[in-house]
Amino acid sequence: MKKNKDIEKPASAEALWIEQESLQKIAVKALQTTLIVILILHMLTLLIYFNITSKVALGIWYLFGLFVSAWRLKSITSAEIQTSHKSKSTSFVFLKFFTGLMWGSFAFVFFDKVPANVQTLCMLITLGIGIFTMTMLYSHLPSFHLTLAGYAVGLLSSILFQIAFIDNRPVFENYWILGLVIVYVYILKTQGHQMHLEYTKSLQTQYHNTQLIKSLTVQSQTALEAVSTKNRFFASAAHDMRQPVLALDIYAEWLDKEPNMSAVLSPKIALATKSVTALFDSMFDMARIAEGQVKVEVSTVNLRVFFETLAMQYRPILLKKNLFLRIHVIDGEIQTDPTLLNRILWNLISNASKFTFSGGILVACRNKAQGCRIEVWDTGIGIAADEQELIFDEFYKSKNNPGTSDGFGLGLAIVSEIASLLGGSMSIKSTLGKGTAMALQLNTAIMLISHT
Repeated sequence: MKKNKDIEKPASAEALWIEQESLQKIAVKALQTTLIVILILHMLTLLIYFNITSKVALGIWYLFGLFVSAWRLKSITSAEIQTSHKSKSTSFVFLKFFTGLMWGSFAFVFFDKVPANVQTLCMLITLGIGIFTMTMLYSHLPSFHLTLAGYAVGLLSSILFQIAFIDNRPVFENYWILGLVIVYVYILKTQGHQMHLEYTKSLQTQYHNTQLIKSLTVQSQTALEAVSTKNRFFASAAHDMRQPVLALDIYAEWLDKEPNMSAVLSPKIALATKSVTALFDSMFDMARIAEGQVKVEVSTVNLRVFFETLAMQYRPILLKKNLFLRIHVIDGEIQTDPTLLNRILWNLISNASKFTFSGGILVACRNKAQGCRIEVWDTGIGIAADEQELIFDEFYKSKNNPGTSDGFGLGLAIVSEIASLLGGSMSIKSTLGKGTAMALQLNTAIMLISHT
């Protein structure tokens, strides 16, 4: 049997939302429709009661109707209809089917058993209930199909039973009624499907519009945050740039008035120029990272060779400050970008040396379950606990480094961004007066080198 592609629903967030909305549409009117069902049940029972000789069939149908109505009320109070997964439950299936069967089987009570005028009225009511079922349940196809199936079974079996076992006439006049009922059920099914498709399209449009609004809201919020960050960025840059530029202006004016002071002023001018250049370099680095212009070129890095080279580069610089540099590394290799990794460690060691006045720096590489972990320990002045969450923000400078000559608050922000490019993250532990430990956690595992 070929499946109806319009009925199939993919397992997606959109399909689940549509399913829930479809059930919710039924749930909102569930109590109202149940009360209507009970009212019509009693009205029809009274109508037939005074126009029928044998009341056994009427009594059975009435009790069956009360049972189904009580079941409907119970399902409403237990909120079974509120959740989409109930559409696959046994309780749901039987409730919907028996609801339709109750109305369809009403024909057993009146068909060819009551006066013609009463029979015509009852048939019109029964057919009207079919239309009522379609208009109330078209939003949720499983509910519509099950109810319509019960309705068709009850109605058609009533007429067939009359034709096969009761009607003794040589020409079966009820066949034309059977044919009309079959056509009527088919029309109900077709129209119900059409109404469902239109309803589903409207829900899809509503869902997409909602998602679009959410997306635009997020984008708008992101844009506002980006503008705020950029404004803060330029405000901090202007503030940090003001001092060295103002110094350059003063030194230039001083040199213009007293040329013989060039030997004294030239080093000061060079230092101020170096500060401005360093700030611009850091800003350009941040801009390149933000624009995605920094490319990660992964290669195999021998950790022992890498850290020995690092020690050769920076140990002489630290010795000039009477600081030691110790390296603790294991024999192994990792897959990463050696240039960017060196850039991170250069910033961390340089930053540590600024705030370490005795003792030294330890660089350790460890093999953790999460991957390679590189730590830079110093015996410096430390960072207060309330500052540690802010230390990687742009232009944030520790209270212990309020000036601009030793840095602009971009070094650690650049380190954090590069760490993200390498698929890692930065963390910090520090105690005031005892030192700081910066840690780079990479997701790449260390491949140990065997010397056997």
